[in-house]
Amino acid sequence: MRWDRALLEGFPRGTGEAPPSDDKLRSELEIIPLPVLLRELAERDPATYDRIDQQNPRRVIRAVEVIRLTGKPFSQQRAKWSSEPRNCRSGTGIWPDTAFGGTSSAH
Repeated sequence: MRWDRALLEGFPRGTGEAPPSDDKLRSELEIIPLPVLLRELAERDPATYDRIDQQNPRRVIRAVEVIRLTGKPFSQQRAKWSSEPRNCRSGTGIWPDTAFGGTSSAH
């Protein structure tokens, strides 16, 4: 998760639990060439394929692993960010108006 986004927008809502790693499956995936894994990812989850760092084997392997374990696209299992903005003012700090039990007023 990006810390700056979490700071400004809050933590994602509805965060799902990622399935635990499967050591046997992970070992099988680690010996498959990256281009083959990317091809599978492109076929099974084009949205993740478009966004993932395609040069990072760990991320690609984990995405394919989760897809194989759950049968669902990795992109559908990611947490959804809240579209509600946090109550903060640009240039005045990061605290919401009600931080520390008080209210703030424009100075």
